Amino acid sequence: MLQTRSQKFAASAYQNVNSIIASADRDKYKAITRNLPVLIQTAGLAQALAFIPSGEAQKKMHETLIKHLSATIEKEDLARACREASLHEYMRLTRDTLDALVWYKRFAESLIDVK
Repeated sequence: MLQTRSQKFAASAYQNVNSIIASADRDKYKAITRNLPVLIQTAGLAQALAFIPSGEAQKKMHETLIKHLSATIEKEDLARACREASLHEYMRLTRDTLDALVWYKRFAESLIDVK
C-alpha cells in the first residue's frame, strides 16, 4: 500500500506517543513536543537536538522523543546525521523533523492527559 510521507509520519508518531502514555513522565514528553519545534526554528536542528534540559525526567523524555523522531524519519542517529550532513541534507532533515513534530504535538495534545 502506498502512503504519503505525512501518513507515515502520522502512523509512527501515533504509535510512539501511545507507547509513553503509561509513563509517569508523559507530561514532560508533551511539553517537549510543544517546545522542540520552536527551539529548532530559533536555534537550528543540530543545536536543538544537542540541548539537554535540566532535570532527570525532562532529560529522559527529551532523549525518548529524539529516538522516536529518529525512527520516524528513518535515521539511526538523528543528531549524528545532522552533524555530518551536507547543507542540502541538513535542510531536508530539518524539514522532515519539523513535519514529523507536527504529528507528535497533535497526538501528544490529544492522547496525553495532563493533570
